[in-house]
Amino acid sequence: MNSGSGLVGGEGLLGVAIAGAAFYYKEAPAGLGSEWASRMAEWLGAPDGLAAAAPSLFALAAFAALAAVFARYCRSREESAALS
Repeated sequence: MNSGSGLVGGEGLLGVAIAGAAFYYKEAPAGLGSEWASRMAEWLGAPDGLAAAAPSLFALAAFAALAAVFARYCRSREESAALS
């Protein structure tokens, strides 16, 4: 059974829609951005240097978490294929 990857396809379509909106309106759409991560770090009492790096650290943590989920998913599919 081939389930495909709806997550990757959906993410790509969403990116195209955002780029289309930016082109149509001639400006980047307002959104979450990364300023909230810096404000959260400041609110938690992080030093200024860490607060400035918070968006990059959050992105790194999110990437690592998604990579771990993907690796676990791939391993479980390999194990189930080996059993059948």
